[in-house]
Amino acid sequence: MRVALISICETCSDAPHQPRGLLPMADGTLAQYQMKLAIDAGASKIIAFVQAVPGQVILLEEYAINNGLEFVIGRSASEITAHVAADDEILLIADGLYIQPSVAYSIWNAKLPRIATLTAGTDTPPSGFERIDINHFWAGIAKLRGRDLLSLADLPGDWSVQSAALRSGVQRDYKRVMISDRALGSGEISIQASAETMESAEKNAVFPSRQSMSWLSERFLAAPFARLMAPYVWKRKYSRNILRGVQLLGAVTAPAAAYFINVSTALLLLAIAVFTGYMRQNLFGFFEPLKNRKYLDSVYWISIAATLVAGLHKADISPLMTGYLALTSVGIYWYYINKTNISDRILRFFHDPLWFALLLAALSILGHLPLAVMGVGIVTLGSVLFSARAHKLLESSPK
Repeated sequence: MRVALISICETCSDAPHQPRGLLPMADGTLAQYQMKLAIDAGASKIIAFVQAVPGQVILLEEYAINNGLEFVIGRSASEITAHVAADDEILLIADGLYIQPSVAYSIWNAKLPRIATLTAGTDTPPSGFERIDINHFWAGIAKLRGRDLLSLADLPGDWSVQSAALRSGVQRDYKRVMISDRALGSGEISIQASAETMESAEKNAVFPSRQSMSWLSERFLAAPFARLMAPYVWKRKYSRNILRGVQLLGAVTAPAAAYFINVSTALLLLAIAVFTGYMRQNLFGFFEPLKNRKYLDSVYWISIAATLVAGLHKADISPLMTGYLALTSVGIYWYYINKTNISDRILRFFHDPLWFALLLAALSILGHLPLAVMGVGIVTLGSVLFSARAHKLLESSPK
């Protein structure tokens, strides 16, 4: 089992009562960011080494539970080692460390234990990092063996478990992996010692690493706008709720707008709701479980189908044909983009309800909505049948 060991003990240089790990990052904290890295690396348990228990640590426990993890608070080595097994893999991360995911995973996903290091430059030594020897600093990330951490069970209570665990790995000659000076200079890895240094780190953390299902609209529309708005929105208490309200209001009222106004207006309203949802996801969704995103995508597609039903019904098409065209076409389309093996970028484009709603809105304005919906159903059904046929031929071919 993989166990992440984080530390929330060191305080900020400009705020003696503010733990580094609890510095705000986007809509969470730096410690939450570290926990998210560990979750994505396969950790099943989070152990937080603390000297006191601030109220915000309870929020970390809630975050871990919401992601299906066990969360343990330890004030000493004996309390920590009581929750570690000899065959566990320990994902160690330094107090106040910000690190890009790719750098962390290169250490944690290795088969053997290892320690990431930085060169001890003579002119500008790495700021805030713990020195290992005369030539190297610890880069704040390491993978340890559980049995080596268990050897620290009798460590005195006033000793740092994080430093002792690092020294244990050094004494056992763990493989050292050098982190490039480029990564340090570009901000991919740094120790956050004050609130002033967090602004650039939080933007680097939240936006480039977003794993979006809708690649084009989020990357080139929502994400750049969200990046500009982030410093203002993150400081406003009700920003998240306002964006969520606009998002859900547009998705819920679009079918009614299609019936009482017109379908093109309804689809544009739905597109605004989807875009607002992407904005909220970029600004406040970094620490949310992926299942929340999938749930919202389903809401969008259900709203599109309901909007088409209302719009086609208003276009004097029989109710039976209206339901058949809208539900069958959207249903087949949904099945296709979820089951067909095509490249990720193409899949993300066709999976995007924003572009789909805008396309249907344009066709509705031109008066071709019924034909367009029928065309979507026919083309997608043909693609499904072709893909199924090709898959069957591939399976039956001699090996």
